[in-house]
Amino acid sequence: MPGFEDQIIGHNVGETFDVTVTFPEDYRVEELKGKTAVFKVTLKALNKKESPELDDEFAKDVSEFETLEELKQDIRKKLEEKNKREAENEMKEKAVMKVVENAKVDIPDVMVERQIDLSLRDLDYNLRLQGLDLNTYLSITGKTIRDLRKEMWEGALNRVKTQLVIDKIAKVENIEATEEELENKLKELAESYRVNLEEFKKSLTESQINGIKEDIAYYKTIDFIFNQCKIVSKEE
Repeated sequence: MPGFEDQIIGHNVGETFDVTVTFPEDYRVEELKGKTAVFKVTLKALNKKESPELDDEFAKDVSEFETLEELKQDIRKKLEEKNKREAENEMKEKAVMKVVENAKVDIPDVMVERQIDLSLRDLDYNLRLQGLDLNTYLSITGKTIRDLRKEMWEGALNRVKTQLVIDKIAKVENIEATEEELENKLKELAESYRVNLEEFKKSLTESQINGIKEDIAYYKTIDFIFNQCKIVSKEE
């Protein structure tokens, strides 16, 4: 958070004080962008960061590589792959946005209200991770729940429309999760949770498995939309 650390300088361990910050415009929580907040901070300890020597021994300690050069090459490769994925995901997002923009869909208000409910729960969860909660946020911003729901309406409407359009395309094109894709996804999830695959499967309800299938079909449909697009350079 810009300016947060600067206001800690000069204070002693055990001291409690206020830190006033303004959330940046690109902050990950939409509703906090550009807002000012006051945090009550207690300084628990002071630690000094010591950077290790960047050499072959360092590479051996932090990776499976024997030399620093091998580690650098691996990092470079992963960064290039990451940038490629991000660029492709951005193009996919633009393709989906264009399809949704051109689609004609009747959306009941109740569906938008439900999406807003989900967004409010997500906001409250993210705020709690930062030591805040929804009521504190409303107090800081001087807003009411009604104000917040009104601000969220357009975004929620777009998310619902996007979901409906993708669901319709998946149905028309008969896009579903295969058993192999489901099995691979379950393996991936089990590994991420560090649990045995068979035990993980047994812990899932039918509703949860269907949800995983829907997620697979959702992203397959996005890939389908993207693959139908013709990518042209600006010169063209």
